[in-house]
This record gives sequence, C-alpha cells and structure tokens, in this order.
Amino acid sequence: PPTTHTHKAQQLKAELYEAKGNLDASAFIYKQVAADFPSNPKAQWGLARYYLSRGDVVRAKKHLVLTSRLWPQHLGSRFNLAVVALQENNLREASKWLAQSYQLNKADVGVLEQLGVLYERKRNFDRAVKYWQRALQLNPKAPLARKKLAKYITRVVDQLIEEGKFDLALKQIDMSPLNGSPALSLRRGIIYRNKEKYDMAVGELLKYTQYNARNGDAFRELGISYLNLKLIKQALETFTQAATLQPQNGMNFAWLAFALEASGALEQARDTWKTAIQLLKEPQELAKATRRLATVEQKLQSGGKKSPQSP
Repeated sequence: PPTTHTHKAQQLKAELYEAKGNLDASAFIYKQVAADFPSNPKAQWGLARYYLSRGDVVRAKKHLVLTSRLWPQHLGSRFNLAVVALQENNLREASKWLAQSYQLNKADVGVLEQLGVLYERKRNFDRAVKYWQRALQLNPKAPLARKKLAKYITRVVDQLIEEGKFDLALKQIDMSPLNGSPALSLRRGIIYRNKEKYDMAVGELLKYTQYNARNGDAFRELGISYLNLKLIKQALETFTQAATLQPQNGMNFAWLAFALEASGALEQARDTWKTAIQLLKEPQELAKATRRLATVEQKLQSGGKKSPQSP
C-alpha cells in the first residue's frame, strides 16, 4: 500500500492540477487517494469540488457529506450542502447545514447571504434583510446581498411606516448600503413628514421628485410638508402636480382643496372638494371631505372666515 508520504505527495499534485484548471487530472488523483485512504477528508473534498464543477449534484453530495463527517470543522462542505439543499428547496436540510456553517464562522459573507435566502424562502423578510445587511457591512461589494436588499429593503421600510414605527424605519434606511438612493429618499421624506420634521421632509422629497417627476404620491407628500410650513403657493403647485399625475386619487384633490381654502380661493376649494368626494373610497376620508365641503359652502354663503383643518 502507498505510504503516508506518497499519499501527501499525490494530494499536493492533485491540488496543483486543480489550481491550473486541469480538473480531470486532479479528479483522477483524488480518486486514487480516496480509494487508498477513504477516510481522507481532503480527497473527499477535492472530489466534491470536481463533481460540483461538472454539475453532477448526486455524486457531489455524496462526497460533501463524507467530507463533513470526516472534517468536523470544515465550512466549505457544509456551505455547499446548504446551497444544494436550497436549490432543491429542501429548507430543513438547508437550515441544518447553514446553522453549522454559521457556528463555524459568523462573519462568512457567503453564509450570511445564503441565510438571507433561506429566510426569504420562509417568507421571513425582516430576518432575511438583517443577514443581507450584515453581509454588506462585511463586504460592501457582496453581489447577492446587494441585489436582494435592493428588492426587499423598501418592502421592509414600507411595512414599518404603515405600522407607525418611524424610528425603526429610519434605522433600517440608515443601515442600508442603498441609503441615499431615490427610493429611500422618498421613504425618508415620508417618515420626516409623519414626524413633523417638515423642512427635512421637503429636502428628501425634492431629491426624489428631481429623480422621478411622475410619482403623484411623492408630490402629495411634498405638498403636505409645504402646507405645514405655511408655504401655500408651493403647496398648491405640488398638489396640482399630484392631481395631474393621479387624476383618480381622491386624496390628491382633498389636499388640493384644503390648500385652496388656506389660500382663500373658496369657490375653487368648493369645486375641488366635490371632485374629491366623487373619487374618495375610504369611508372615513369621504366623511371628512363631506364635512369640509359643507364648511366651505357655509363660508361662501356667510362670507365669514374659519380656520381650515386638515382633511
């Protein structure tokens, strides 16, 4: 039988062939070593890499499992078993191998990216985003994490905004490597508007509208901020733009009507409230608009003044 020295020399020779791209030659030697020393983990790992490169998943899995058993601290075999399991949509196996990989190295970018994919498959998007964010903190160029975060960060932030968790939403934006992108500027502006930081909201929303001049929601948010800053002329312009872009959105006309009231243009406000009432579908907003219309009509009849209230 070959000596240990011979076996080590063969293994080094196989690694050299592999490094030069001669995979068939390296596999031939790895097979010889594995036949003589079936408990040699490096030979099993070499064969696993070979079959993975050839797309032979069945044989690759056999050698990956052997490697993981023979080499308890080996990350690569476990990571690749996790990737294969994810490709097969076997989430239980993927969870097992990724948990072991993570225990071996909590700062491995590839492992963090695949943990994100695992939780994405489980539809736990918050947790998936956390792993992708961690991967990008370690490597800002991590391609999979960047791609996934671009898809999901806005979804996470939108959910937090809807739940009224504005500070948490800002934290998610601040942690994101995509912070500063137009989509996140829009959401930062919405958050600042809800937190009554209107100057800051205007700054972020203007950034976004310069990038995308076709988003009616953005112009409405900008108009609300202007209105709260008592910049009535600017508010009228932006609400008009919102209504032009989204002529079927009743809230655009409700806010425009309110701004017209604030400017003293009561007849135009009355007509605009009527348009809003025709378009609004949410009962609470419809009731508010109906009350505002009645107030404006009363003002027109009496000629009196009354402080406007937000729709």
